[in-house]
Amino acid sequence: MNRLDAASGLVASAAGMLLVISAARLPDVAGQSFGPGFFPGLIGKGLVAAGLFLAVRAFMDQRATPSAASHGKSAWLGAAFIVAMLIVYVVLSDRLGFHLTAIGCVAPIMWLFTRKPVASLVITTIGTVCVHAAFYGLFRVPLPWGVLQPFAW
Repeated sequence: MNRLDAASGLVASAAGMLLVISAARLPDVAGQSFGPGFFPGLIGKGLVAAGLFLAVRAFMDQRATPSAASHGKSAWLGAAFIVAMLIVYVVLSDRLGFHLTAIGCVAPIMWLFTRKPVASLVITTIGTVCVHAAFYGLFRVPLPWGVLQPFAW
């Protein structure tokens, strides 16, 4: 069994489930045929499907791979860290706001896997601003500003 694929698949499925649940809680917008949770819910369902496919394939593969065997514990710890950061995001995003919470949750994940703290912070910050611009400008989905409300545009 390839433990890295199994861990990645289970993490992706868990993340997708959290995304689907969170998207279902978003309020409907008057005058639109679909609400702000439509696209995140769709992405979440895709994550669940892809993650389950990857995990099932990994569990069905009976060959032990050297990289998976040597990284088994660290793969599960990395997966647990990702799930923990998703939970932190769900709990804190309304209070702190999307920007600070996304940067605070994604940058440590990138740092963990790339070991490049400065690049992780820069890429995460740019990505957060781009995601906000897409959701706010294109999809008309307001993301929470939290403590940055005085700077909202």
